[in-house]
Amino acid sequence: MLPSIEQPYTTLDEAANSLTELQQIFRANADRRAVFVTCYLVMTRDMRNKTAQGFFADNAWVTRYALAFANYYRQAILDWSTDNISQVPECWQIAFRAAEADTTLILQDLLLGINAHIDHDLALALDRVGIQPESLRHEDHLKVNEVLVAATVPIEQAIGRYYAPGLNLLGRTLGPLAVIAANLNIDLARNHAWNMAAQLVAAKADAKRASLTTELDKQASLIANLVIGPTHEMAFLVPALKRLEADHSWLQVLEGLE
Repeated sequence: MLPSIEQPYTTLDEAANSLTELQQIFRANADRRAVFVTCYLVMTRDMRNKTAQGFFADNAWVTRYALAFANYYRQAILDWSTDNISQVPECWQIAFRAAEADTTLILQDLLLGINAHIDHDLALALDRVGIQPESLRHEDHLKVNEVLVAATVPIEQAIGRYYAPGLNLLGRTLGPLAVIAANLNIDLARNHAWNMAAQLVAAKADAKRASLTTELDKQASLIANLVIGPTHEMAFLVPALKRLEADHSWLQVLEGLE
């Protein structure tokens, strides 16, 4: 059993401390789930600091929003680790299975976590905390985007330092996280999450809410399969690309393809 995830987070300090512990455990065990945890830890710390500084119009609501969001990830990890697989959304199952198989690249591991968390969990978290009055809540929802943008460089540095030193080289020419943001279109995904949350809030019948929740998982799972598709179709390239992530020279990578 992984420690510090059995009970829901009630403060952002608790969430940050738990993610720190998960990162340490996953890294110690070469568990590729660590990649997303590192990204999420940077974001959680930034959200904790921004709410403490009074950055948002309603910092108490944003705190509840961030906690509800973090608890969806915590629950997915908990259910997976306790073999309660049927309760794990399919999009998270795809991400966790890919981590176990070790057939994906670091950026794919990161993309899979970001996709499941934003395209599936975010709408549910917003629905849970409520989005009324909508104009005020939406303003703060958009301000979270500013926090995401500011965190891009620290996240890129942390991912490169801990998991893929080669990405530091690529970052100077390609900007990996900029590419991720473009491919996933995170702003668009967060806007879609808001619209889905509004539909969940408006839904009166349980059947309608269940249908919307299923739709979220289907959409996120489709994206997840697209993310991992290239490494299935071009498996022969994966060893070389993994070497590149590990900071081998371009010449060594090319020699490995021969």
